[in-house]
Amino acid sequence: MLNRRRNPERFYERMVHQSSEVDRAILAHPEIRAMLTRNWSEANRHGVRGYAQETVIFSRPWGFRLEDIAMEVRSWHGEEDASMPPAAGRHVAGAIPHCVAAFLPGEGHFLLFDHWGEILAALLS
Repeated sequence: MLNRRRNPERFYERMVHQSSEVDRAILAHPEIRAMLTRNWSEANRHGVRGYAQETVIFSRPWGFRLEDIAMEVRSWHGEEDASMPPAAGRHVAGAIPHCVAAFLPGEGHFLLFDHWGEILAALLS
């Protein structure tokens, strides 16, 4: 088994390999690589239990229905996201009554790095 905590660089390489082409271009930036490997190391400093729990949380009922979310929710999703299929994003966006969703062609899972300014502006408006 891959020891993600001890070898964040190896985990990063695996993540790059599993990513879409557009995300690989973003992940090739040295500063993004440094930030994400540092973040991964910190997140798993005490083990990968939290990562495992997150996986379980995604696979079980959350204790509320998406249809019951009353506040406005904003969502951005890349059409080239290999980590979270756009169909899943559309399902979630369609289930939340007041969801303002943007599905960006030619963008992937890491679209935040190229679109953070417009996302922040939308959230602050």
